[in-house]
Amino acid sequence: MSTKVGPKLIATSTVKTAATQDTQTTQQAWAADLALLQSVKDLVGAQPQTTANARETSTFTPAAAQKTANPQLSMVDNAIDQAFKRVYVNDSRPTSGAEFEKYRKAAQERADKGMSPKDIMHDIANMIRADKAGGTSTPGGANPNVNVDSAIDQAFKRVYMNDSRPTTGAELEKYRKAAQERADKGMSQKDIMHDIANMIRADKAGGTTSPGGGTNPNVNVDSAIDQAFKRVYLNDSRPTTGAELEKYRKAAQERADKGMSQKDIMHDIANMIRADKAGGTTSPGGGTNPNVNVDSAIDQAFKRVYLNDSRPTTGAELEKYRKAAQERADKGMSQKDIMHDIANMIRADKAGGTTSPGGGTNPNVNVDSAIDQAFKRVYLNDSRPTTGAELEKYRKAAQERADKGMSQKDIMHDIANMIRADKATGGGGSNSTVNVDSAIDQAFKRVYMNDSRPTTGAELEKYRKAAQERADKGMSQKDIMHDIANMIRADRQ
Repeated sequence: MSTKVGPKLIATSTVKTAATQDTQTTQQAWAADLALLQSVKDLVGAQPQTTANARETSTFTPAAAQKTANPQLSMVDNAIDQAFKRVYVNDSRPTSGAEFEKYRKAAQERADKGMSPKDIMHDIANMIRADKAGGTSTPGGANPNVNVDSAIDQAFKRVYMNDSRPTTGAELEKYRKAAQERADKGMSQKDIMHDIANMIRADKAGGTTSPGGGTNPNVNVDSAIDQAFKRVYLNDSRPTTGAELEKYRKAAQERADKGMSQKDIMHDIANMIRADKAGGTTSPGGGTNPNVNVDSAIDQAFKRVYLNDSRPTTGAELEKYRKAAQERADKGMSQKDIMHDIANMIRADKAGGTTSPGGGTNPNVNVDSAIDQAFKRVYLNDSRPTTGAELEKYRKAAQERADKGMSQKDIMHDIANMIRADKATGGGGSNSTVNVDSAIDQAFKRVYMNDSRPTTGAELEKYRKAAQERADKGMSQKDIMHDIANMIRADRQ
């Protein structure tokens, strides 16, 4: 009996001992696993906050699902994300949760006002740049629609042609007062940016943001010269040398002292530069009008006709038209008017016409050329051929004006008005020399700076009464156009 029990007891004891060992081994393995998990947890917990934020962003939650399902919120977040990518010039840059949060309210406000995602992105990008540069995304002055720091920042980016160039605190400080003054006067952020860019260019060229002397405080002669060189060489990043500034500074300052605008001074200096490039001179070759450079007028006429500012005018071309240009200079015509007359002669010669009129008592007018240029002006096409029937239709009216002593330019404008009137009915009234629809059409083209922009029937209807009232009072078509343009600008604000 005992011999049977003994082995059973031993066997039972052996099984229990093995089970106990297995349990202990399993517990030890669990403990090791738990220790490993804890160490991983501790390691993850020690990571920077951005990693935690990234995990939180990627974790699926009901709130996250709701956020994705909201198309409005998805649109503004996408605009913010694209703004950061634009500013940092990196399409793969991730936008953090904190960055979304910072700009979401501003982006949402713009979305609620009906702004497009693209415009929202641009606004947010401007805010980001301002914040990067140490500025603020809201202005400090009286114009709530302008961020002066952003305007300065964009001016630097424009001048240096680098959208990722950071603007320093010192650079913002230097131009902030000038930018704020313009904002307080109601200037738009875009116009402020252009003004500041001009100042930066002048400073880069060794000039100053205030004129170097003279009686016109609104003109920076160095900046006008610098812009003239950039215009002539078709290169906004071309630096103007000190010698170049010195060469034209006296001429620019004289014009500033006479009250000319900076833009007009720039155009005059550009004409001088072109004349010098073409082998001419910045003073006329003779005659009684010291303010005219006949070679420059001829050179600009060719550039205008061929629509190519870099086209060189040959010596033979200068020689061909120099006598006619000099005669006009001696009669006191301005360089601009001489240029237009010579351009008309060139066009007439190109079209197979002649530079002398076909008859009448005014030997300085080519009526066919005036009609041809009128058609080209109305149809905005310098290569459009004018038919014999078209010349015949308006020749009598053009010749009558020539016989009364009108200039070719004025005849061209009158014929152009007649062509427009024939194309579109005018409003009638007591002033037969005015086409009110044409005046309105030109006003819209002027305001929108687009000569090919079509004016709609509704736009004509809106301003026709005001235009006709002015025509009935005897105002010229040009003055009516300017008045209507001012009305259009006021309505756009």
